[in-house]
Amino acid sequence: TPADITALGARLLAHLDPDGTLADDTDRKRRRNLSVHRQRGDGTAKMTANLTPELLARVTMLLAVWATPGMNNPDDPHSPHGSIEDADPDTVAAAAERDDRTPAQLNHDAFNALLKAVFEDGLLGKSHRGLPTQLIIKADLTDLRREAGFATTATGTLIPIPELIDMAADA
Repeated sequence: TPADITALGARLLAHLDPDGTLADDTDRKRRRNLSVHRQRGDGTAKMTANLTPELLARVTMLLAVWATPGMNNPDDPHSPHGSIEDADPDTVAAAAERDDRTPAQLNHDAFNALLKAVFEDGLLGKSHRGLPTQLIIKADLTDLRREAGFATTATGTLIPIPELIDMAADA
C-alpha cells in the first residue's frame, strides 16, 4: 500500500543515512513553516506545515494524549477535556462509545482544546499591546438576538454567531 511504501522509504533512508547527514539541521530549519490560509466562505481555513523533528515529536505526543476517542469532543457535553492521563477511564470509555469523529477530527478537536487551555491558563502572558491576552470579538446585537450572522475577531477572523455564543458560555 502507499502507507507501506512510505514506511519502507523512511526505513531505507534510515539505513542509508543513520547519522542524518544527508539532510542536516540547516535543511530542516530552512524548510520549517506553518501557514494559516485565507478563511473560506463557510468560515473554515486550511493550515499547512512542514514540521521540524522537534515540533513533530511534540505534536504527535499531544495527539497521543489529547486526540483519543472520547476525549475533547465539543459535541459531547460529557466528554472529558484535556489529557487522557487526567481523565476517569470509565468516563472516557463511555464517551468513546458515543464518539463518531474521524482521526483528523479528533486531531482538530485536541488542538483546539489545547489552545483553549493555553488561553484560559494565561500562558500567553497578561498583555498584548496593552490589552488582555484573550479573544476580542465584535458582534452586532441584532445578529446576537437572531443567533445568525458572523462576528469578527480583532485579527479579522469571522466566527458564526452560534459558535460565538457557545464560546461565550465558557468565558
